[in-house]
Amino acid sequence: MRLTLMHRNVEVAEFDVDDATGIVGKDVKVLDYSHMPPGTVLKQQFLDRHGFSQWWVNRCIPISRTGIRDLLDPLGISYPTQLLTKSMGLSLSDSYWVREHPSDSRWEDVNFFENSFSEDIGLLLFGQQVDTEHMSFSSPDVTSEGNLRKRWTIVDGRRCLIKGGSGPYKQEPFNEAIASEICRAMNIPHVDYDVIWIDGFPYSMCEDFVDGRTEYIPASHILQAYGSRGSESIYDKYVRVCSLLDIDIVPFLNEMITLDYVIANDDRHLNNFGLLRDAETLEWLGPAPLYDCGSSLGNGLLTSEFPTMAGKRCKPFKGTFEEQIRLVRDFDVSRLDGVLDALLDVERILDMAGDRLEGDRTAAITSLITDRVGSAHKVLSRAP
Repeated sequence: MRLTLMHRNVEVAEFDVDDATGIVGKDVKVLDYSHMPPGTVLKQQFLDRHGFSQWWVNRCIPISRTGIRDLLDPLGISYPTQLLTKSMGLSLSDSYWVREHPSDSRWEDVNFFENSFSEDIGLLLFGQQVDTEHMSFSSPDVTSEGNLRKRWTIVDGRRCLIKGGSGPYKQEPFNEAIASEICRAMNIPHVDYDVIWIDGFPYSMCEDFVDGRTEYIPASHILQAYGSRGSESIYDKYVRVCSLLDIDIVPFLNEMITLDYVIANDDRHLNNFGLLRDAETLEWLGPAPLYDCGSSLGNGLLTSEFPTMAGKRCKPFKGTFEEQIRLVRDFDVSRLDGVLDALLDVERILDMAGDRLEGDRTAAITSLITDRVGSAHKVLSRAP
């Protein structure tokens, strides 16, 4: 199948995909280098074929997603990438999409920011019954990343993401809501999360933080797009690259690293923070608000393992939290004081879990936050 990659209404590239797998073929023709997805061209003028193929594959829902077989098996599909062409590759994160070549489809008529979409894919991912013979593939769920069960929905005109938890505690949704409260207490730009319940299980829900006029580009794509220096650390490289884009990213990184230390977020990988870009002018606007903080507060650990949190591995700049927080410079430690004032809100959120979290685990989580606020205060007070 021959496709045209579009960025809004700009024709960006033409390429083939294999009908049986959905994988990009060898015949890729770039039509507009300036609008190519960041990380898919070299020196802004040469196609990176591997980078483009990876961008296409990574755009699709991963095979590791919880509930993926509930989606693929009823459809008789082997590879998630086969769904991309069926959904026109449309996303609620950016303005890229594909149309069959030739076609006169336009962005205004197909994008999910302004037009409704089907929830059939999302319902299948949640293990619900759908008439697969008559279902619609017009869904942003095809291009959602991550391994946890999730789906998009429209609530009072707002595009909202519903995301589940893992393990026996299903703690991630509560962690997201707690992180929202802590960000608010520290005056850190963030995405607000609420806890909702579906069929007796907790889920987090948040509103999309881009709107079609803006788009989100992950840090991994930005680093790939603007080259590297072999001896640079990832931190120094990201600061340098953002500076090239006229963005002073250090204040944001100070906030992100401090937050992740306080909540012990061990999964701040390079795909869940990044920059916002004007979708029409391609002007870089600044850092995206912080989001995706579910893998924190001892998630995945037994309550008895909380005291061993020191030395726990983290991402993305250093191997441990103790090493990473020492990257922070010029951070007003008084902003940490509000976290302790927010503990009542933290306890309120944890109380929503009911019997799902044992009483000693709830107490351990609030103690963990208190202890880590104190440790962060000490470390940052000594920072030059």
